[in-house]
Amino acid sequence: NLSIALSNCKLFCSIEATTTLTHRDTIETAREWVLTFVRWYNHHHHHSGIKFVTPHARHSGKDKEILKNREKVYQEAKSRNPERWTGNIRNWDLIEKVDLNPDKEKMIKEKKAA
Repeated sequence: NLSIALSNCKLFCSIEATTTLTHRDTIETAREWVLTFVRWYNHHHHHSGIKFVTPHARHSGKDKEILKNREKVYQEAKSRNPERWTGNIRNWDLIEKVDLNPDKEKMIKEKKAA
């Protein structure tokens, strides 16, 4: 779904870093590249801001099961090899609210308060 991908502000930096398009490519080639990229971005790319799940997993609710399983795997790994762990396991709690541009939102609030 294109709207899922476009909702993420990091999308454009990712496109710029991965594009192979040139000014000589046709519009059809560009459209196919974008569709392929959006499919990858939404269904295969794990995003750090949502605990390394895909946007598709997040929007479909599958992230809850994925994160519970990850916590279990980490706990089991720590139990098997406690000497390899210096602290707690990674926090795999579900993020309830996701801000697309938290820095920008903070700046807007600060300007209004001033």
